[in-house]
Amino acid sequence: MKNLQLRAIIALVILCIQQAQSLQCYVCLSAVSFDDCSTKAQKIDCDSPPPDLPFPFTTSTARNGNYACGKGSGSGSGGQVFMKSCIPKMTETEFCALLTAEVEADGKVDVCKVCNDNLCNASSTRVLTGALLLLTVGLIFRT
Repeated sequence: MKNLQLRAIIALVILCIQQAQSLQCYVCLSAVSFDDCSTKAQKIDCDSPPPDLPFPFTTSTARNGNYACGKGSGSGSGGQVFMKSCIPKMTETEFCALLTAEVEADGKVDVCKVCNDNLCNASSTRVLTGALLLLTVGLIFRT
């Protein structure tokens, strides 16, 4: 039992260290689907983005170096667009407004999501979170 407790503590320490590092997000752009976008996705460090990072990231819009991961899709007369990217840290409402301002008059935004964990803009499926890990460890120690 002591070995299991030690492993749980080490896992929590690693989780805390990982969260202190620069935020990482998936970045991709597709005219087909989020699945297609995901097949082309690259992991990037938001603190040192490549120069060709897709909209809506620009260094002038970054707020004090604080970033989030964003995921959005929309359509217009030019077709559909699906994107994932680092974005300046903002609320989901602000991100939706930003995407809405970018679509044409006859276009619409279908998806606009913001998240703040590493690689959280991967897909619509849920991943193991720190809170779930803590709950699991708590249940182990309870016995």
